[in-house]
Amino acid sequence: MNWTKYSGGGIEVPAGKHFETGEEAQLHEICNSLGLDLWFRLVMQPWFIRCTQLGIKEILGYSIGPENATWFEDFMY
Repeated sequence: MNWTKYSGGGIEVPAGKHFETGEEAQLHEICNSLGLDLWFRLVMQPWFIRCTQLGIKEILGYSIGPENATWFEDFMY
């Protein structure tokens, strides 16, 4: 998923993490069932990964773990 990497304006956002095929399919199905465009994860995951790189471990009391498929599934719900 290197194509999700962003660099510009002094901002560096890493590429999203690719999960196992079964996990990817499950996340895709959840996006569909919730009416979310698949781009939702492809955009949000790299930004959350960047947050963790900057030392941000939680937002408003909710822990973030975007490199974990189960966390991302829970986040979407």
